Amino acid sequence: MKQILDKFTYDELKLFEKLLLSYDDIDDLKKEVSSYVEKIEEERKVSLNVRFNMDMFVQLQIFDPWEFRVIRENNINNLQELIDCNLDDLVGITPSIKSGLEWVRDFYDMEKGSRHKWKVNLFTFFLLYVIVCNIFWGDILKDIDDIAKYDIKKTDEMLQAPYGSSRFTTYDRVYSETNEPCDKIISKFDVKDKSVLTVLGSGDQAFQFYVNGAKNVDLFDINKLTIYYYYLRIWHMKKYGSMYPEDLFESNYVSELLKSVIPGSKDEKKAYLYWNRFISKFDSDKLIEFFSNSFFRKINEDVDPEFVLKKISEDDFSFHNLDFSLPFELSKTYDFIYTSNLSDYIKDERLKIYRDNLYNHLNKGGIVLSSNLSGSINCHKYVTQRKALRRYFIFRNIPYYNEEFMEVDDIGYYYKKRRIKRII
Repeated sequence: MKQILDKFTYDELKLFEKLLLSYDDIDDLKKEVSSYVEKIEEERKVSLNVRFNMDMFVQLQIFDPWEFRVIRENNINNLQELIDCNLDDLVGITPSIKSGLEWVRDFYDMEKGSRHKWKVNLFTFFLLYVIVCNIFWGDILKDIDDIAKYDIKKTDEMLQAPYGSSRFTTYDRVYSETNEPCDKIISKFDVKDKSVLTVLGSGDQAFQFYVNGAKNVDLFDINKLTIYYYYLRIWHMKKYGSMYPEDLFESNYVSELLKSVIPGSKDEKKAYLYWNRFISKFDSDKLIEFFSNSFFRKINEDVDPEFVLKKISEDDFSFHNLDFSLPFELSKTYDFIYTSNLSDYIKDERLKIYRDNLYNHLNKGGIVLSSNLSGSINCHKYVTQRKALRRYFIFRNIPYYNEEFMEVDDIGYYYKKRRIKRII
C-alpha cells in the first residue's frame, strides 16, 4: 500500500482523503472506482483520434468555449494532434489554456514512438469529471450567459424608451468619452501607488488614474452597461493601439473586434457574451443610440495605451453596480473616491446615506473628488451638502477649477476625511 501511496502528491492525497470521507460505505466507493477503471480500459482499445476528439473536450469541459476556439485555430482537433504539437509554438495560448493542455497530456505516457497509454490516476480523473467538469464550469458558463441574455433584454427596453427616460438607472445610455477634464483634475493630486474607487462612465476616469500611477482602480456605476463598454475599450486598445474606438459605429467594427478577444475573467467573459448577443440582435444604428449624446471631451491624447493596458493587467480590479444614495458595504477601503458630478443628483433626504457611504469606504485621510458640478458655490444645494458633510470631511475647492474656470458655472470640491469614529 505504501508503494502505491508514494505515487500520489501531497495535494492529491489530501483530496483523496476528502473523497474517502464523503462515502459512508467503502464498498460504494469501490464500485464507483471499478466502473471508471472498466470505462478507461474500454477506451484504451479505441484509437486516440476517435476516443478523444473535440467532442470529448466539450463533454468534459476541460476548456471553456473561448479556449476551444483558440485551440481549434491552432489546428488541434483531437488528442493525437495535441500530443504531437509543440505547446510553445501555439498562437494565442494563455497560461490557463497551456495549463489545461499540459493537464490533458499528463493523463498519457509521453514515450516517443510508443502507444500513448492512459495513466490510471483514478482520483484526479474522478475529481475533474464529477466536480470540476459537471458542476463548476457548467454552472458558471450558464450563469454568465443568462446574465448577458437578460442584460440584452433590458438594453432593448432602454433603447425603445424615450431618450432620457432611463437616466441614472441600472440600464442607461453610456458615455463614449468623458464630459469633464478628468486628466487635469486628477493631476492636481498625488495618486501614485494609491487605491482608487471611481465612477466608471466612459472609462476615461479609470484610465487617467492608471496614467497618473494609481496601483488599484476599482469601478462603480449605477449603470450596469458601463462595464461592457469598459471591456470593449480595453479590447480596442489591445487590437488597434489607440485609446478611443474611432470606428465604433462602423457596421462590422464590434464583430471584427470580438474575433481578436480571448476573455480571461468571469466579468470579461460576460462582456464578450453581451457584445456577441448585441450585434446579433441590433444593427449599427442601435449602437449609436446605445451612447449618450452629451458633450464629450477626450483625456490627454499623449496617453500611451500600452502603459494603460500594463497597469490594468497588474490590477485585480473589480466593478460594483451600485447607487451611492443607497446603503452598501464593500470589502475594501480606498485612498481616493472619484464621484464626478454624482452629488448633483443626490436628494437632500439621501445626503446622510451618501455621506456614510463615502466616509466608511475611505482610508485614513482619504479624499473624495467631486467634480464637474453645475451651479454656483453658494447655491442652496451645495450649502446644504456642506452642512451635511462638514463634521466628517474637510472641504476644499479643486485647484483646477480655481485656476481655469473662474468665468464659468462648473465647480468642483474635494473632501478630505476627518478623524472621527467610524460610522455604524
